[in-house]
Amino acid sequence: MLKKAKLSLLLIIVISLIIFVFPLCFTIFLCTFNAPLRNKMLEYYSNDSNYEKLDGIIVTMDNTVEPLLGIDILTENHEFPLNTDGYQNFIIIGDGDWMDDIKVGDEISFVSAPMYFYNGHQLPIVSLEKDGQMYLSFERGKEEYLQWIQETFD
Repeated sequence: MLKKAKLSLLLIIVISLIIFVFPLCFTIFLCTFNAPLRNKMLEYYSNDSNYEKLDGIIVTMDNTVEPLLGIDILTENHEFPLNTDGYQNFIIIGDGDWMDDIKVGDEISFVSAPMYFYNGHQLPIVSLEKDGQMYLSFERGKEEYLQWIQETFD
């Protein structure tokens, strides 16, 4: 009977560790991981000289989470890596004033920065223009992206 009580107590301790201690350790790990990443991203994306103005044609659009545009970059000399299909994916953070006017096949001018920070990172569009109409200014787009970084990696 005493063995059974000890075994039950041990089982309760193990279950308590799994339920309470491991998630706490995981949360602490994520917080310590996110802070350096957030700081590096904020430092990089705060520097205007890291951005490039590009021209491209939209080849794919996905608006399920943040707007994701697949763009065939027409600008000859750029630092942006291309995927195996020959284009690059970009996200736009902020309100979608442009979404009704921009479609697959449109030629656009946009501003982004070519640095990847983690696996799955989508490069941001911080300025968007089509046919001379500015849909997202650099100042607003950059500010919204920096705020998104602060909130996402807090």
